[in-house]
Amino acid sequence: MTVDLITILGELSFAEQINEIGQFAGQKKGAEAHAALIKKAEAAQDEASRKAIVKEIVSEIQGVPAEANDREVEGIFNLLGNVIINNFSDDQQSAKPLFEQLLKVLTAPESMAGANIGQASDKALVRYRILSNLYNALPNRSANRFIVFSSLLQFANANDDLDIIADALTALPNWLAEWDVSPTEKADLLSKVAQNFEAAGQPKQAYEFLLLHVRFLGTSTLSGEGSSAAATKQAAEKTISAALSLPSVFEFEELAQIEAVQKLQSEPIGKLLNVFLQGNTKDFIQWRDANAAEVTRLKLSAAQLERKIQLLDLANLCSRSISSTVSYSEIAKTLNVDLEEVEVWVIDVIRAGLVSGKLSQINQSLRVYKSVYRSFGTEQWRLLETRLSTWEKSIASILQTLAEARQSGHTVPREIGVPGADAATAKQQQNQITA
Repeated sequence: MTVDLITILGELSFAEQINEIGQFAGQKKGAEAHAALIKKAEAAQDEASRKAIVKEIVSEIQGVPAEANDREVEGIFNLLGNVIINNFSDDQQSAKPLFEQLLKVLTAPESMAGANIGQASDKALVRYRILSNLYNALPNRSANRFIVFSSLLQFANANDDLDIIADALTALPNWLAEWDVSPTEKADLLSKVAQNFEAAGQPKQAYEFLLLHVRFLGTSTLSGEGSSAAATKQAAEKTISAALSLPSVFEFEELAQIEAVQKLQSEPIGKLLNVFLQGNTKDFIQWRDANAAEVTRLKLSAAQLERKIQLLDLANLCSRSISSTVSYSEIAKTLNVDLEEVEVWVIDVIRAGLVSGKLSQINQSLRVYKSVYRSFGTEQWRLLETRLSTWEKSIASILQTLAEARQSGHTVPREIGVPGADAATAKQQQNQITA
């Protein structure tokens, strides 16, 4: 193209902006028709006339000219966005089809045609910048922000670039609260993000958006809006299945508190979730044997679920022995495995982040430093009370011993050594207890 289309938007009059866009669009009507349009733009003084001209010029944007370089494409689409926003600031609904046309052209596969791998990457980055600029130029509550973000998501997914918009996806829940769009549209977008992550082989990220989706569905349904009860139930089942199937997810309390999930408590999938919250391997086996058809329907792996509940059983056992030891025989009994398999299970539960501890092959035991809880209820509070009471008695005993030593005239050491501790550790103990 012979004309440099990178312009400073604020320096151009309305007619000059239309002229720049017209040259880029390469009007099929010819030079004469283009000149007539420019004259109309120069004469347009009222809002209605300008809106009509913007609609006309946008309708002529049917594709990105093959001869346009990336710099020109970025400049002209920024200009197009600016023209639409400035002239339709009070009429977001009328601006919607104009944005949809621009986004369709900008993200069409044909606009990337003929580029090698390096060029395609550059072209994609230009389009991400344009979409970002357009999104940021729109008012926070604008429904057209929803349209731009949806196009951004679709384009990133088509180019396997979901990681590029990671920050935008993190901000999505806050943006959804701002956008002036229907609950159904918001719910559909959350579902679409989850589907895209799932298709991209990122199940953990997909699960995060499944959680957001089912939580939102429950809220909107309760308020009389949004998806149907059947769709909400299906979404809740899918979210529970994803949580149970993911090897890295062991915390289910947040999921269980979602309204749509609570409605499934009497359903087989709800009962299965409760097993993972409060039950054990024996409970799971009973559920599995009674619900073989559900395992198939929900596309669950019974073997994976059994292994997961066994890891949770082991973590539960360890949670009762924090700062103490658990024998190999106790672990083998809990898991119903041979003693030879215990160390493998302990290593796996530590790798899963459920337990922190140290194995002793000599003593055939596991020293537990910490362990996670599946839920923190009455039993856990009682256990915490017992531990605090034990520590209180230990401290009282130490204080009594020190007091008796002072009364008998014995010197209380200023440095308490720890058997087996190195010099640095011993130094840290200095002056912790003083005479």
